[in-house]
Amino acid sequence: MNLKPGDLIFVHDTNIWNMVSNVIMICETDKLRGKGKVPYHVALVCDQHYLIEATWGGGVRLMPIDHYLRKSFLVWYKRLKEGVIPAEQLQVWARQHIGKPYDKWQIFGIAWRSVLRIIPPIYYWLKKHTSLVDSKKKFICSEFVMKAYLDLADINLYPTASLSNITPHDLNRSPLLVEIV
Repeated sequence: MNLKPGDLIFVHDTNIWNMVSNVIMICETDKLRGKGKVPYHVALVCDQHYLIEATWGGGVRLMPIDHYLRKSFLVWYKRLKEGVIPAEQLQVWARQHIGKPYDKWQIFGIAWRSVLRIIPPIYYWLKKHTSLVDSKKKFICSEFVMKAYLDLADINLYPTASLSNITPHDLNRSPLLVEIV
């Protein structure tokens, strides 16, 4: 596969014991409605051998691209339909963020907002007020990817979601991306 810097790697974990994966799957169930794959994780291709990601256990880190090619993962790739993120800028930007912590509370915030959709006034209040979360010191995976595109190319991959409310599934549905085969 000819991956380029800035391409996105989407991951669906088939391991039922992955807690973060299960929380995200539950939160995204109402969006899915039986269509397509639901990713629990998204990462950015940094170069031919490495991706950069924000993970529960490691925060922002570099990983070999083949890390997600193990058996329990379903993996697919997407890239911008038009335009690119300059490789050198991406690598510099990515390295500046290595070591920043994962925003564990943000995952639970997304989960609570999903549960509270049945009570619209509370849901919309939470959505409005939790989007004020500082996204410079801690990240979840999708927030990190969206921030990279915003900072480096001024591209909002999913305009209807705020930075702190974005999920891997939202990015997977972005009309600005096309799947790479």
